Amino acid sequence: MTQKLIKTSDVFRGSQLLVVILMVLVDLISIGLGFRLAVEIRRWMIPWMGGSIPADAFSVIMLQGLAIFVVIYALNGLYPGFGRTAVEETQQIFYSLTLGYGVLALAIYFQQTGLELSRWTFFIGWVFGCFFNMVFRFAARNRFSLFRWWGTPVLVVGPVERARDGVRRLSNSRRLGLRPVLVLDEHCPPGITQIQHVPVVNTTAAVELELKQVHIENAVFVGTDIQDPILRWLGERFSSVLVVLDFSPLGSLWVRTMDLEGRLTLKTQYHLLDRKATILKRAFDLLIGVTLGLISLPFLAAIALWVALDSPGGVIYAQERMGRGGRLFPCFKFRTMQVGAEALLKKLLETDPAANQEYQLYHKLTNDPRVTRVGRILRKFSLDELPQLWNIINGDLSLVGPRAYMPGECAEMGAYASLILRISPGLTGWWQVMGRHNTTFEERLHLDEYYLSNWSLWMDVFILIKTVWIMISGKGA
Repeated sequence: MTQKLIKTSDVFRGSQLLVVILMVLVDLISIGLGFRLAVEIRRWMIPWMGGSIPADAFSVIMLQGLAIFVVIYALNGLYPGFGRTAVEETQQIFYSLTLGYGVLALAIYFQQTGLELSRWTFFIGWVFGCFFNMVFRFAARNRFSLFRWWGTPVLVVGPVERARDGVRRLSNSRRLGLRPVLVLDEHCPPGITQIQHVPVVNTTAAVELELKQVHIENAVFVGTDIQDPILRWLGERFSSVLVVLDFSPLGSLWVRTMDLEGRLTLKTQYHLLDRKATILKRAFDLLIGVTLGLISLPFLAAIALWVALDSPGGVIYAQERMGRGGRLFPCFKFRTMQVGAEALLKKLLETDPAANQEYQLYHKLTNDPRVTRVGRILRKFSLDELPQLWNIINGDLSLVGPRAYMPGECAEMGAYASLILRISPGLTGWWQVMGRHNTTFEERLHLDEYYLSNWSLWMDVFILIKTVWIMISGKGA
């Protein structure tokens, strides 16, 4: 009897059903919570706005709405939703939830039910629903993807070295839910039987034998030749085939395919070169920036007093940074360091070789002796950057963007400078949420380039959601 190469635990048939049930529950809880919160806020405002809300006025509406949302989410492929990037899922949630609320509004109109429901409550329920659903789904995928039952099994096809890279990338992108369980390399060198615990075979016959025992619907082709006959074989055996191309300077997130007289054609969009997109981004910055600024005023005052009482020196620290087009501007932060920090840094780097090496690599110090007691707490939760809301309102910063580099770093940015300085830097950004302080200076430049090449408003929304998660979890330091 032929030995099975793929472990049964890697292809648990009930896993997708389990994921669907979990994600449906996440959606029902988050959307229902958003709607309920909107109703309770309206109830709380009755003394000022008048009107009344019967205790069970919206029970039927809520049940109808939740059923509508689940159906629309299912039709849009959000269950289980494997193979979607976080940014794509954010976009799809917005469209699906908006469509769901539209269908619910029509149902209310034709049934003449829920007439007590004000348009304001309906709108706020949609806003809260979008926010909670995105956050809850983000948290659920991040948490559940740690388990072996998460995801769907995939076959990786291509030369061993490229397959090794493909397996690594799929494993690192665990929230995608594409779990490599078998590798096929028809020219595999002798002696190689596994790649990161994933079995390797060298014939399609061996794959066919495995497919008789396990169910695999997806394949990932990582070969260099898209004319490879094996692609035709993959198309005959698998319902979904991903073709991974070599490195390309094109943005990858918003690439679409089109047909040009039978020839596969890639179409990529650089949204930040679209004037309408930049206007929309600025309007988004102003809306969120002004709102957060007004809400956080008492909080800002409390932090300012805390900083003043903790150590001598000014409350606000302004550091010169490069903005759009290389224009210099003062970037505001709550002071987190002792007075004379630059002189202390110079002395430290001269006397401590290990600190000097770390600073040259990361442009930061993990255990910076210049940071005050309050400063460590503010940095841990990224609260020291709250004064930059003024930079956003003023137009020096965007809510989301590349890192705000210092003038002295311009030479090290090299060829990246002309690209990165085309737009305003951000309060937060792709490198902050994907790499944070564990990335080298060179890696930050790569992450900023990725953001600029793949930008969309949905990418900004995802980054903001993940930034909130980082702040709450205290991973800002």
